[in-house]
Amino acid sequence: MKPHQLGYWDTEERPPHSDGWTLYLDVSGDDGWLRPYGKSEERYVIVGGVALTPEGTDFVSGAIPEVTYSYDVPEIKTHDIYWGKGVFCHLSEGESRRLLDDVVKILIRADPVVFGTIVDKEKMKWYYGDRAFNPLLYGFWATIARYNKFLGRINAPGRVIMDEDERRKEKGLKKTYYRLKIKGTSISENVPNSHLKYIIGDVGFVKSHECYPIQLADFVAYEIRLAEIRKRPSYWEAIKPFCDVHEPSKIPAGLNRTSTVVSYHIPHEVTTGKTRVY
Repeated sequence: MKPHQLGYWDTEERPPHSDGWTLYLDVSGDDGWLRPYGKSEERYVIVGGVALTPEGTDFVSGAIPEVTYSYDVPEIKTHDIYWGKGVFCHLSEGESRRLLDDVVKILIRADPVVFGTIVDKEKMKWYYGDRAFNPLLYGFWATIARYNKFLGRINAPGRVIMDEDERRKEKGLKKTYYRLKIKGTSISENVPNSHLKYIIGDVGFVKSHECYPIQLADFVAYEIRLAEIRKRPSYWEAIKPFCDVHEPSKIPAGLNRTSTVVSYHIPHEVTTGKTRVY
């Protein structure tokens, strides 16, 4: 089967929306501190993801295998596709670009709600010092708090699933999750509190090659990095319209372009919305 001759997903139709949602999350970067506090060379860690209905999940789970099969690759790993690493080394530059074109088409037709948080580890350490929260857990906190607001607005239940690569942080992620469930998302009396009552069950961890929506989350997280950190051409302009703007999250540290966290809230139904930072 040749690229662009696919039958299952290459149509203008989008799957219908139903009541239940699942947020699939992946991470771009690492949660280690920069020198002299650690050994990381990445200033930013990004938590990115897609929230899908069961129909959207089924659509993505059928469409991505068709695309990967047509390019003779086992899964979508966006960083490695760009850099021609590992199992993607046989792809020409044109083939890699067409593969990513097909991935963004799948995202558009799956009609997800996209969430993304950038954590500036350098400024976070400067601001909080020894009290600094783990950057990955902080990004997870900000992202699922906003996801819960989205679920509350549409009065629907939702789940959270992460790439198993983050399982090494499973204890901390689950501790953070249950802390938010019990004590709420706010650390200030001036900020509305939420206990994640719309998110059900535990945080799940799955292997990316066994979960196609996680591969779509990987795509989102890396495209945020390319567009907002590296200022390189990316697919972020095509992804932005699917981000949620209706309930801006109120998380610590005076959110703006120079603070510890940048949260994305772009209208889901508006295709020309500008990035808004809080």
